Amino acid sequence: MLIPALMYGGDTLRVTLDPQTFTIKNRIESGIETWRGKAVSEGRLNAVLHLENIAQSDSGGIHLVWSNNHGKPVNVDSVILHARSDYAVAVRKRIAEPFKNQTASSETIEMVRSKFSNYTFIDFDGSPYYARYRKEKVVLVIPVRNSVENRFSGMMGYLPSPNGRGRLTGDISLSFSNLFGFGASSQLHWIRQDERSQRFSLKESVPFIPGTKLGAGFGISQSLQDGFYLRRRSEFELTSVSNSFGTLSLGTSNTVTSPTDSGRDRGIAQYRSRAVSVGQSRTFKGTAMGNGLFVESRLELGDLKKISGDNTLLLIGQFHGGWARSILPPWGVAISVRAGKVAVPGQSVPYGEKFRFGGASSLRGYSEEEFTADWMVIHQAEVRYALGENIRLYGFVDGAMTASMHQPLALGIGFTQPIAIGALSLEYAVSRDDRPSEGKIHFRFSGRIE
Repeated sequence: MLIPALMYGGDTLRVTLDPQTFTIKNRIESGIETWRGKAVSEGRLNAVLHLENIAQSDSGGIHLVWSNNHGKPVNVDSVILHARSDYAVAVRKRIAEPFKNQTASSETIEMVRSKFSNYTFIDFDGSPYYARYRKEKVVLVIPVRNSVENRFSGMMGYLPSPNGRGRLTGDISLSFSNLFGFGASSQLHWIRQDERSQRFSLKESVPFIPGTKLGAGFGISQSLQDGFYLRRRSEFELTSVSNSFGTLSLGTSNTVTSPTDSGRDRGIAQYRSRAVSVGQSRTFKGTAMGNGLFVESRLELGDLKKISGDNTLLLIGQFHGGWARSILPPWGVAISVRAGKVAVPGQSVPYGEKFRFGGASSLRGYSEEEFTADWMVIHQAEVRYALGENIRLYGFVDGAMTASMHQPLALGIGFTQPIAIGALSLEYAVSRDDRPSEGKIHFRFSGRIE
């Protein structure tokens, strides 16, 4: 038996062993590994342990005494991104800069993990580690890969109708990542509900602006809703990555809503809004409970000006959070909550500024958007069963709370499996007020663009 495991005294490390034990070798190795782990965690990579003396005490115990120079904390001289994707020199330098001259300790490794959890365009391809060169020089090696691929996605939905004329809906999404090696991304999205409701949006984001510690994003969108109004919006934001709070953003937006003839007949008037917004988003990685957890929040303060010349204040707050993890393989769970509130003090909220959400038979994010509300809370729960690595079965329950007396609620099942062009997802969902034959079916095809 180890009596004690380790004793520190000045510049020596002493281990006392019982000669009757049959695991002396393992005890010695355990003691040395404990010393090594303490030295590494404190960044004392130049610490040296040298066996100095072996002696037997009067009681029969064996004393192993090592000289220990203790060492001193060593700083990181350089950082290497060992990448499976090509990144521009400016991007590599910007990612590596915060870790240079940090102590080569376990705390710095945790700092790397925390920092990378906030980058959406890059992820680990292995565990970060230290390597020595030129005796006292230490390099931090970070294996990375591109976490966002060039992808396409297409969805088609079919909703049966009592009169025998079902309705088709669909959307197309394209995303491109690491443009020109700068980690930039581009997302193009087109949605069609029917001939009276369509939307087009384009969003660009750059994680690093050369010469600064900031990123940037801008987007444009145009939508026709229910044949009543046309809504055009442009937005711009600056972003910054924080170890404690994730990605922070500060932006502006300009929105113009113009009614159609049908919209004017319903009393919809033209208006314009200019707003400033602050946002925060964070993805948690590397912890037992945090894996798969993300939170996003956004607050928008705007000036709404009607064509009559009247000005009023527009307030919009939004939150989105979710968590997904494996609980007992092959079983897993996923939970998501989305909430929002829009207000115009002393007045009713314009039709074009209300939240639109839901699908004809569920709230899965299908873009039929048949529900409108000044405030909403959408909750989604999903149970998953994996058949191998690439095939998944799942069932879900989606619901919403709004100011309306009628609260949406839906049940559904689905599966995802690989096909020649990528992956196929098939889902069926039915609301509590519909017969099973009135449920909605969605097909989604997705894949990579080489």
